[in-house]
Amino acid sequence: MNTLTLEYGGTEKFLADWGYGPPQLTLLSQAPSTMTFPKVNGDPIADADVPYAGQVIIRWNRLPDFSGGTVIFRGRRTDYNGFAKPGSPSTVMVISDPWWDLQQITFQHYWKAWNGSALANFYYSRINLFQDISAGPGAPWAYLDISQQISQIITFAHTTCGANLQLGTVDPEWQMPLYPVKAITCADAMLICLRPVGNAVTFFDYTTDPPTLHCLQRPSCTAVTLPYAGTDGNGRAHESSEIKPLENLQMGADQDVVIQYQKSLTVDGVSKTILINDVWPLGGDGLNLGSIVVPIDLAASTITNTKAKVTSAAIDPTTTAFWSKKVPPLADAKVASLALVSTHVNNGTSDVAAGVSIKDEAGAYVSLSDFAYELVDGAVAPWMKLGSGAAVDSVAVTITAHMSYDVKSVAGGSFNHQKFEDQPHSVRIKLTNSPTATYETMTSYTEGDPVPAGLAQHLHESMEELQWEGQHVIKEKKIYAIITPGNVLNLSGGRTEWATMKAVITSVEIDFFAGRTTVSIGPEKHLGAPELVERLQIWRYRQLYTNLNVRNSGEPLS
Repeated sequence: MNTLTLEYGGTEKFLADWGYGPPQLTLLSQAPSTMTFPKVNGDPIADADVPYAGQVIIRWNRLPDFSGGTVIFRGRRTDYNGFAKPGSPSTVMVISDPWWDLQQITFQHYWKAWNGSALANFYYSRINLFQDISAGPGAPWAYLDISQQISQIITFAHTTCGANLQLGTVDPEWQMPLYPVKAITCADAMLICLRPVGNAVTFFDYTTDPPTLHCLQRPSCTAVTLPYAGTDGNGRAHESSEIKPLENLQMGADQDVVIQYQKSLTVDGVSKTILINDVWPLGGDGLNLGSIVVPIDLAASTITNTKAKVTSAAIDPTTTAFWSKKVPPLADAKVASLALVSTHVNNGTSDVAAGVSIKDEAGAYVSLSDFAYELVDGAVAPWMKLGSGAAVDSVAVTITAHMSYDVKSVAGGSFNHQKFEDQPHSVRIKLTNSPTATYETMTSYTEGDPVPAGLAQHLHESMEELQWEGQHVIKEKKIYAIITPGNVLNLSGGRTEWATMKAVITSVEIDFFAGRTTVSIGPEKHLGAPELVERLQIWRYRQLYTNLNVRNSGEPLS
């Protein structure tokens, strides 16, 4: 104990010089780890040596000149209790590691919203966990996997809110269904990320400044071997054990994980239900004993389409039928011998004398090879496309042709009232490049929740190794090493399988006075979910918030 020092505000002393007795270190996964410092004969009415939330550094194996040793804990003073017992007053100071910081910060993220004149970023405590909006308005949002979402949480807590931590290695890169939440702490957001990962632990490396948070899965943790019988070469002696296998949590090759996604698709007011199964191993049906079947509702997708009809007719301005229809006087019964002086149509670049010319309102030539139809009814919109992919277009034109004809005195008579050998006539119409057709386009689209990829496989693989539950206690005259949830536990001198069991460590208690280390293994009991299957039901009460694009663009539809 004499090798332990406490530093606060730049002042470092050995614990005895501060007046503290042997402390107790409790290291937890996915919860605040603490170090408790009792002060015998401490004055209960005196101020604590460290103010509330003051930063503390604890070093171990420190030399008298305050050199050497290792930082084994960093945190803030979070509690202080005084005991005014006659003849034995005392105080107890509690230091909590940076997971406590995460519990004090409400997780927020930018939302786009109108500030009265324009879209602006606002911090907002409504979050769609696992939704990435970093591309910004006008771009489709994407998924954040677990590791990316955890990175976003820690960056917000540290950079924006001053939490004393940084992020290290994060193993799970699973895609998850979007999880809408409101007003949750950064710690709660972390737990939602890690809850389905049955073999994941969190721990801090306190040797860095600020401390580094790691989130590792079981295969990535460093194994430590403790004695089950006798004393090992480091002076660690077995005191007690309570070890049992959790065979009910182990997935066999004949047991499936089936995630049943249900989603509604509404097209123009008509809804349809879509069922999508994510199954691992492939080909499974979830009907075997011990299989896990998880139903997850996804936010609906909504599509609204617009339809419009374009009615058109082919034209030929080189025929008298066209002109008789467009210029009613030419269809009079007194008109005889109607003919075009020339049937040559301009090719879009120049006129031919007495030929047919087609010009737009600016006087530029228009070719019938580009606009072969007269627009009879309907309107052309920019979203309309031909089968070739080319845009539907239209143009207002004036068509001029030179006509020859006789005007009789009476219908069918032989006496000419008037004779025209080169009389120009013009007509204004609208041309289009579209035959008669009905066009359709999507006018609004709400994506809803996409289906995550590979979640069933990740869940199955995280449960394929046998889990173990219980405690293992060792005693030693002097603590040899600090075991953490970043380790996995093997035991020597016991059952054969214990030597390589790599049991997940969820908590470690180190009593520096008694020289006792208690290692707890198994599922995260402090989360209140003793069975991994129960953790997979986190989506049962999931509230759906369908306008996912609002957070990204300030508008409900994309």
